[in-house]
Amino acid sequence: MICSIVAVPLLAVGLILGLASCEPSYYRPKVFTPEQLESAAKQVEDKLVEIRNIAGETQRDRARAGASQAVEYSVTFTEDELNAFFLKWTELSEIKGRYQHFVRDPRVALTPGRVFLAGRASAGRFSGVVSCSFSPVLTAQGNLTLSGGGWSVGKLPVPAAFLDSPIERAMVSINQQLPGWRSGARVDSHGAANEAALKAVYGRLMLAALSGRSAPGVLLVPVDRNRAIAVRLTKVLVERGQITFQGQPLTATEQARFVEELKSSSE
Repeated sequence: MICSIVAVPLLAVGLILGLASCEPSYYRPKVFTPEQLESAAKQVEDKLVEIRNIAGETQRDRARAGASQAVEYSVTFTEDELNAFFLKWTELSEIKGRYQHFVRDPRVALTPGRVFLAGRASAGRFSGVVSCSFSPVLTAQGNLTLSGGGWSVGKLPVPAAFLDSPIERAMVSINQQLPGWRSGARVDSHGAANEAALKAVYGRLMLAALSGRSAPGVLLVPVDRNRAIAVRLTKVLVERGQITFQGQPLTATEQARFVEELKSSSE
């Protein structure tokens, strides 16, 4: 009888540790050769340049008399492209130094309808894969909602109550930096937004995701390290191994208006 009473909690602890130590099926960090890394990252860069060129054509076309129809553009990124692009640019910036103390081998994984952000974290003698997931959904009003699928350690779901404190700290940190990003947001004579505007847009999106709200469905697409162009999303489709965005690049005038609204927003 006593053995049975002792065995049950031990089995439960063993099961929990086993699930926490298991790697989820979607977490398969790929080891890129330097050539593969450069090639996959360049695919993303080329697609971003293409979006920039289309945005420029849109601006010129819509400035002509009678040309008022917005151009809609679709672009697809694969898992390998996104992960290579992330690895390349974090190596060239200070971003890696900020996250590598907390997580190693970060990876984006794409399954039907869901995006996973995962990485390996360590605490004492324990090492496991920590991940979060979300489903990007556009509302009828054109806002973007990142419906959360929760957090996991290995294959073990983490109860929401355990995340209240770290989520609150993350939101406080973003809220402290957001006013500075907003005040520094600018657009140049070609309609390209600066890095401060880029940070403000994604900071606002992160706040919305953490609080379960939606954010405006206009994203800034980086075209180099310091400039980005605005795209109004019309569709987001997540499939196995790839994600497709469909949208309309804003004209220079529309982008300037968007940045001014971003600067004056109190969300």
